[in-house]
Amino acid sequence: MDMKEQFVNSVIRGMEPELGLSQLQKLKIILTIRLENIQLEKESREVIIYDESSDLAAYKQYFVSMKLRGLSAGTIELAMRTIDKFNRWVRVDFKDVTTNDIRLYIANRQMNDHLSSATLNRERGCICRFFSWLYEEEYISKDPGKRVENIKVEKRLKKAFSPIEVELMRNACLKPKEKAVFELLLSTGGSYNMITDKLFAIIY
Repeated sequence: MDMKEQFVNSVIRGMEPELGLSQLQKLKIILTIRLENIQLEKESREVIIYDESSDLAAYKQYFVSMKLRGLSAGTIELAMRTIDKFNRWVRVDFKDVTTNDIRLYIANRQMNDHLSSATLNRERGCICRFFSWLYEEEYISKDPGKRVENIKVEKRLKKAFSPIEVELMRNACLKPKEKAVFELLLSTGGSYNMITDKLFAIIY
């Protein structure tokens, strides 16, 4: 990562708490354009207070990049918790993380924490996407998550409504529009959550 990218990223990180998504995106574009014909050089000092190539800088920049992509706050927070948990477990620099480290972490979560395959695969995805981003942004020289296998998630068959459940929901529909929507969803195989959510939206 060259000095211009490091400078732009540091400015974006600093302004992230103050600006919205569109403002951050516009700021990044403007900085990139303005710096096109400017040469930046790092000042040489005996004591380095902050290193833009450090793990901390990379970690912060990753979550800023997620915000710039327009991901929801909930998605970003979930990814942050997952990566934090992995980093506390592995306790090595990002450049020293191996494929086996990620595999062992997932195995540990499965055996000790008894997580479902769906949750394990979500955590695997969060960790692997993080290291893929680190590699693409040249914070690390190799991607340890590239060879980590996907976790097969078993598909659960949805339980069909009983005749009594169908009648209870049908009787709960008071208006003709509610009844029409219910019958439509029922005939197309709508799930319980889908049907109740649609009816709730109509009623309220």
